[in-house]
Amino acid sequence: MLHYSFSTVLTAVFTSNLVILLIAFCFRHRRLLLATGYQLPIVFLTLTLLRLLFPFELPFAKPVASPAFVARFFSSIHHPLTSYAGFPISLCTILEAVWALGILGFAVRYAYRNLVFSRYVRMYGRDVTAQEPYCAHLAGLCKQADNPFRILLVPRFTSPALYGIRSPRILLPAEAELTDDDLHYILKHEIAHHRHRDLWFKQVVNLLCIVYWWNPACFFLRRQLDLLLEMRVDDEIIRENPAARKVYLEALIHIMDQAIQIVSAEAELTAMFLSVGKEVLVPRFEMMCGGKDRHSLPFATALCVVVASLYLGSYCFTLENTPLPEDAYSFSCPARQNAR
Repeated sequence: MLHYSFSTVLTAVFTSNLVILLIAFCFRHRRLLLATGYQLPIVFLTLTLLRLLFPFELPFAKPVASPAFVARFFSSIHHPLTSYAGFPISLCTILEAVWALGILGFAVRYAYRNLVFSRYVRMYGRDVTAQEPYCAHLAGLCKQADNPFRILLVPRFTSPALYGIRSPRILLPAEAELTDDDLHYILKHEIAHHRHRDLWFKQVVNLLCIVYWWNPACFFLRRQLDLLLEMRVDDEIIRENPAARKVYLEALIHIMDQAIQIVSAEAELTAMFLSVGKEVLVPRFEMMCGGKDRHSLPFATALCVVVASLYLGSYCFTLENTPLPEDAYSFSCPARQNAR
């Protein structure tokens, strides 16, 4: 039977942060990223996501005693400070209340931003799905009977993006002057995101960031996930047509040149869609320009062993922080006549 407690949450957060630190180490050193490839970090991030979403303890898990100073710290925050209506209130109770209020605040903030952006797209987005050359490019990439996409031109928009899970819309900067190659690869790129259900993946990570709003590692995970999803689509397009590598790279550069000249929309771009960002172009270009030839099987294998050991071990062992007995919080002085 699954068990949930403060200790299981602590174990899940500790393990996941270790994996995220390993991924961060790979991204900090470009050679390691090229040696690893983009596939393994996606797997590692998925495991991290699952571990944080399910911070439970399995029946066969064995408790591991924390160091004395850690146990003393957690015992002190569990020690009741006062009580209200017979309910003991400790520092841990206060922290849990702050956590719950933070979740509510981040959820409201997230919903508000998406509402504002959705309204902005509805008010100012111009549907050009049936117009040329958009219609011809879209028809060439999708079957007519299975084409749920709409193409919208949005003013003051910095870069192309996929928006909407049930009714996918490809948002294009209204001020950008896109060539036929630019338009072809933009649509191809965003359609690939939709086919892989990347928006669903991102929404789960957004939920994770709302629940663990106090953990900076979750926001790093979300940022790196954006890069990895872009790399996966880039690799798919290049593999499908290796001869188009140069044209595809030129299209990305041209799109970013256009984005520099466009003023960003007042409505903040939210994580409800996928878009191209300047900060992710360098590692994407490195991965597409010969990154596959530099993969190191020994390094990737060693990294897999380490991450798998951390992930499986986190379900086999649980960090326990057993509160100290009540007399640990007080002491008595010996009588003067007994003192020497």
